[in-house]
Amino acid sequence: MKSTTSLIFVLYFLIVIISLLQLRDSSGSSSSTGIAYAQIPLNELNSAIFIIQAFGSTVPQNETGICSTVSPVQFVCSVPNGGERHIEQINLVVNALNSNLQSPDFNTVLDFPELTELKLDIPSADAGSPDINILNYTKNLPKLVRLEVVNSINLRKIPPEFPLGLPSLTTFNIFNGNNIKEIPSNFFNGSNLETISIKGANIALMQLDPELYQLYLPKLKSIDFDITTQYDQTWTFDANAFPSLTSVAFQSMTTIYNETIHVTFNNGIKTVSLACEKGQIIPFFKYPANLQTLKLHGPYNYFYNPPNDGSNYPNLNSLTVQFSGLSEFPFQTVPQSINNLVLQVNSITGTIPTNFISPSSYGLALNLFTNNGISGTLSQTYCYLRELHISNTNITSIPNCWWCYSPSSSIFSTQLTDPGGDVCYKLFSKQGAYFIDGENIGWGDINQGLQQVIPNKRLSSVFDPEVDGLVVYKTFTFASTTKTFQINERAFKTFVISVVNQNAYSANISVTFSYIYSDFMPTVSFGGVSCLFSNYNSTFKTAYYILTELPVVQASKELLLVSPYFSYSTNFAFFRKTSIQTVSLDPPVYPPTHLILNGYFADSSAQVWVGNTTMTTCTVDTSVSNATYIKCAFTVVPQPGTTNIQIDTFFGTSILSVPYPLPTQDNCMTRTNNCNGHGTCVDGICKCDDGWYDDCKLQSNPDPNIIFTPNQTDPTPTFSYNDYVFSFSMIAIQEIDIDDTIIDSIETVNWNVTNQSTNDLSSMVYQLTTHQINSTLSPIYSNLNVTSTVEFSNQSRSIEFGGTLIQLAGGSIKIGVNVTNWPFQTLTSTLRIIFATKTNNDQLVTDCDGNVNTIESFQNFANADSIQYLRVTKGSVQFFGRFLDYAVSDGRKTYSKTELLNLTKIDDQESLATIAIGMPQCQTCLLDPDFSALLIRSNTFGNCQDDSTSRSNWKIIVGVVVGVVGAICISIVLISIIKKNRFYFILKGQRPGGGTNGGGSSSKGGSSRSVRLNSMRD
Repeated sequence: MKSTTSLIFVLYFLIVIISLLQLRDSSGSSSSTGIAYAQIPLNELNSAIFIIQAFGSTVPQNETGICSTVSPVQFVCSVPNGGERHIEQINLVVNALNSNLQSPDFNTVLDFPELTELKLDIPSADAGSPDINILNYTKNLPKLVRLEVVNSINLRKIPPEFPLGLPSLTTFNIFNGNNIKEIPSNFFNGSNLETISIKGANIALMQLDPELYQLYLPKLKSIDFDITTQYDQTWTFDANAFPSLTSVAFQSMTTIYNETIHVTFNNGIKTVSLACEKGQIIPFFKYPANLQTLKLHGPYNYFYNPPNDGSNYPNLNSLTVQFSGLSEFPFQTVPQSINNLVLQVNSITGTIPTNFISPSSYGLALNLFTNNGISGTLSQTYCYLRELHISNTNITSIPNCWWCYSPSSSIFSTQLTDPGGDVCYKLFSKQGAYFIDGENIGWGDINQGLQQVIPNKRLSSVFDPEVDGLVVYKTFTFASTTKTFQINERAFKTFVISVVNQNAYSANISVTFSYIYSDFMPTVSFGGVSCLFSNYNSTFKTAYYILTELPVVQASKELLLVSPYFSYSTNFAFFRKTSIQTVSLDPPVYPPTHLILNGYFADSSAQVWVGNTTMTTCTVDTSVSNATYIKCAFTVVPQPGTTNIQIDTFFGTSILSVPYPLPTQDNCMTRTNNCNGHGTCVDGICKCDDGWYDDCKLQSNPDPNIIFTPNQTDPTPTFSYNDYVFSFSMIAIQEIDIDDTIIDSIETVNWNVTNQSTNDLSSMVYQLTTHQINSTLSPIYSNLNVTSTVEFSNQSRSIEFGGTLIQLAGGSIKIGVNVTNWPFQTLTSTLRIIFATKTNNDQLVTDCDGNVNTIESFQNFANADSIQYLRVTKGSVQFFGRFLDYAVSDGRKTYSKTELLNLTKIDDQESLATIAIGMPQCQTCLLDPDFSALLIRSNTFGNCQDDSTSRSNWKIIVGVVVGVVGAICISIVLISIIKKNRFYFILKGQRPGGGTNGGGSSSKGGSSRSVRLNSMRD
């Protein structure tokens, strides 16, 4: 009796302790700090006010005024990642001086941690403080990429340490910088600048000596300076100091100074422009073979290494020598590499050299404007030029072909008089054959290559477009008259037609032409099915077409090419390769008995094997199988995990994922504490009541401080909670082979955004444009369509995905991804969508017993090696991501694996997780993860009193079982408790393998001993 009384006393005492703990937690969790409002930090706001005051702007000197400027927008404010508000761009334009201008604080240190672009345009001569040189204040802008100053009279000097403190700066521009006289001797040394432009300046001194000043600008690509020829100077560009420099331009438009500047290029410079009105800028090229564009403007008498025969300049494609003392032609024959030759406003005399251009000069633009000393006539060869400008010369005759154009057009200019009459005849040919129609034109002339078609009315002739080109000029004599014809080829001739690659849904057909008029690309059809034009490679004269409807059987069919002027057909044999599009198991749980495949298998007699090291037969049911569908029975049930499928010649790895056996009902009840009293174990998995998630232990009743923020530029939705931000970003789409090697990849950085929100639903639709605006990506992506839809609602709702109804909590985010027409490079490759998010290095929660529990960031499905849950905790909130183990491929459910690719530690608190969601080879692939903010309560963790009847019943059931089996042990322990006057807490049962409820583990937070209640099975 005494023992019973003591036991009752202990139990009552425990209940009081737990109630007090619950009351404390409840009181703590009910406090509210209000909805957080992102504001610009004070230092940053003061920095913006300093710029406004320094340059006399009329922008209001407060956060609201700064962040709401329009026409033009002068300050761009944003909340990166949902944190503090920051200024990202400044485009300050001062057209009128602020009459209430306040004197700025000259001790200000600019503090713009997120600023990427700073542009100051100060056209008002009176604007700003004369003592402010903005370059003295830009020393702590870590993300600044572009700095531009326009019309600033206060900018008199570039500080010698500039651009110290600007590690991200790549573009530096000064326009109308009249007071800039000198470039510091260190010449921006050690910076990451890529482009420097200083225009409208009068740079008189620039000590450019790489050896003396140990210069090294590894990323500098382009320099464009306005200078003066006030001093004799020598500037040197070495490869070691300027390894990336490809373009240099110096302009001196002053008419005062008459000194000489020598510029030595000891690097592989490609583009050089040197101009002056007086004095000279004389270049020397150590590696002239690298030069592609050279422009010389001014009173030059010579320059080192002149390209007089072109042999030293094999890659020069544009040469300009203008307004100079040039008195003779620079070459006897224009090098074939040059397609633009400008020799205007010079003093060249004499006749043009006989072989100055050749028929191979087709496409050359020749400008001889204002060379009064040039005389003579131009032969028929000059019809091959792309442009001809001979105004203000003494050239007396040109071929009739040029009178097809206006003499003042952009391609032809002359002071010669149009001879009048019908001197220009344009004809069109098909594969070199053309007709000449007229009256009394004779009976043909074999010596001229003219054949009679209709006497005196129609003649025919032919040329070879492969040899002569697509535009030729022919002159024929008819009785007493001579006519010149321009003949334009409008047909094409195929050289090679082949299938360069194919996947499960489409094939890429390449057509290489011997010649083609590319303005009228032919359409292509195969077996009557139209192909999509993809792109044309003019270098190789190859066009690519996409066949999107593959034949059901292998066949030889008509391939038809049609243009407005010509058509061509041929019999083309297309051999479709075996491919697998979707894979499923029947039943979808372990052990499966049948394998179901959709794809292309030629016929129903295909043989199927499954396995890894040992392949076993899967017997095909020929009564239901056909060329696109196979159902087969396992002779040996494959082991859980990934396995290979082989269909005749097709072999793929990880194409089939066999599920692990589902947890038993008892295991589910023990592992989840009977779904934590808020759900039911069904087939070993918790089916939660509405509003409960994560093994039914967390409720979707988030803190009011949790704010959802839609992203206006890319599909990166965020939850912000006080000063913490949870986001989930798509960063790339990758095509991988059977060994997970990346075949191709697109970074998902550029999107078009459409807001389709309603009163109850926030819905943002994002259309990927990276592949459309990035010229470095292959044209095979021209038909790719990637859409991501981000939806948020405060209301709970149900959505259907892949034929399954999915419950979404109120306040949850759903991210849908649709990838259509991905141009798979092989038949066995698959896709994966790459996401990134931040996770906590340690996630701890104290339960109602005072113990500390670890919440794992990732939890796999109970019957698969695919991530099911992502958990990120902050205070009383768990940001909860749920991933499905299937995707929808062309309308069918198929297995989709979610895996952690990489976990990179950022600091002691956080890591960056890279997550991949796999998709099969498909024409249209769909994904649908979702995210919620769930409420963490201490009574969720630990064995505490709960108001849920079902959970209490579960505790009673376990307690009764343990009471019957282990009464003696419990009695001994309780007696020991009473004697030692200590109190111990009951911990939840561990799941097999050492993990706790929800994949966590517990550590003792206030006791040195524990009593564990196990189920009867344990």
